Amino acid sequence: MAVITPETEDDPQIYLLDPFFYPCCPSTTPDPASSAARLIKGLQANELTTSFLATALPPFLLHTAATRPGHVDNVLQTLKLLSNTSSLPLVEDWDSHPNATFAETFSVTFPDDLNDAIRGPIEITEHHSYVAASLLGARARSMGMLTTPDIVGSVAEGLGFPDEVLFHYEGDIAEIAIIGACVQLLGGASSLVKDQPDRFAKNKILAALDRIQSKENDVLIKFTKDHLQKEPLVDLSSAEIVTNLKEKGWHFIVDV
Repeated sequence: MAVITPETEDDPQIYLLDPFFYPCCPSTTPDPASSAARLIKGLQANELTTSFLATALPPFLLHTAATRPGHVDNVLQTLKLLSNTSSLPLVEDWDSHPNATFAETFSVTFPDDLNDAIRGPIEITEHHSYVAASLLGARARSMGMLTTPDIVGSVAEGLGFPDEVLFHYEGDIAEIAIIGACVQLLGGASSLVKDQPDRFAKNKILAALDRIQSKENDVLIKFTKDHLQKEPLVDLSSAEIVTNLKEKGWHFIVDV
């Protein structure tokens, strides 16, 4: 059994957003419509600004993936609702772009922060943030919220595709790369197989997983292989990933 332990998070912006998603209990799964309504109300009351949300939400998403991984989909759905709300206040001057919308600003800040968290080489001290970013990236990609080369490249690296190995990970760091790749496949393989059928053909992915020798994460690898062989291939939600792996004896995160 592998247990990934979250690193300490010191960004105070994260905790400023907590009440909008967790008004009562931090263990209660956020309701996207209610969370979006609270954020919109905060913007209308000038408790929040659009520019603040665009920069604070990506770290909040990464923190959620690290500490409450099963809630990732709910927070992402909240942000999809915000992005589709045309009445939000505009950002008067953002990156030399006057009157930018929340959707425009968030579409830049989110992939930038996510790429920073997942871009190699992997550092052993950031193991949990890497796995959390893998979950977040997979689910955001599956939900049509982003597509970035660093996220997809980390899957190929973790699987050890011979023509795409850049960092030649070994030991514990190789294990982290494997975990990240498996989590991405569970949460977002369908778009990879559909959009890049040559690079991520099912048989190619399964063959790569067969080559991986990992006693520590054999449960995760087997579960990933079983999932990929299903027809039709449907991505698992963040809650399904956490719950199914826990039932198999592999814990995505320590209980918090």
